[in-house]
Amino acid sequence: GLPGRRRGCRGLGEHNLGEHGVALIDVNNVRGKLGFARATLAPFCGALARWALDERILGRVIAAIDHGPSTCALSFFGFAITFSGESETADDAIVRDVAWLAERGCAPITVVTSDRLLRQRCHAAFRDAGPRPAVRGSALRLVSSAELANALEAYALADWRTRPAPGWKLLVAAEDGPSRRASISLNPASSRSSRARIESTEDRVEDALDFHKMVTSRRASAAAARRQNAPPA
Repeated sequence: GLPGRRRGCRGLGEHNLGEHGVALIDVNNVRGKLGFARATLAPFCGALARWALDERILGRVIAAIDHGPSTCALSFFGFAITFSGESETADDAIVRDVAWLAERGCAPITVVTSDRLLRQRCHAAFRDAGPRPAVRGSALRLVSSAELANALEAYALADWRTRPAPGWKLLVAAEDGPSRRASISLNPASSRSSRARIESTEDRVEDALDFHKMVTSRRASAAAARRQNAPPA
């Protein structure tokens, strides 16, 4: 069963997203609510994947991350991750995805951010998708980063290592784990000073590069293992 301290997030979850809904997560904005020093990308996304799995929406969550070696999208055991690269931002990726999903009648499109400008851009992108028949059945919802941060902090941050989502145990293994920066544990007892700490651009770039390298390496390892274990043709 699920831990007793599990907490939901209004506007997210299987009931809220329905059959065709998608949630776009402004990762660094949510991390800021938790404290950057407490929530580097690997443990944060591990916790987000654990939470999404328990909410039965794992395949419909897209984590948008600033920086990375290039603009790209990856699927890691059903968990979608987009890196903005250096030519754009995670905000740009989210706005583009809102327009793309709206054009295809996705309902609802949920964006998790407390960034006022990003919220305005998402509304504009949704509106400008045009009066196509498909769009009429769509809907845009905005959820504050604090709501998702509170839901994650309630249980998933502590459990992501002990109860990793499928595939994430590859990132937990101590002998083959993340870099020193990315392996900082999420400690609910962290001080308020760490919660308020500002993350430098240099740290953010390094963390994104480390995380991208970790994910692509584990994806390659998992693919090689599948090929090795596949029955002969």
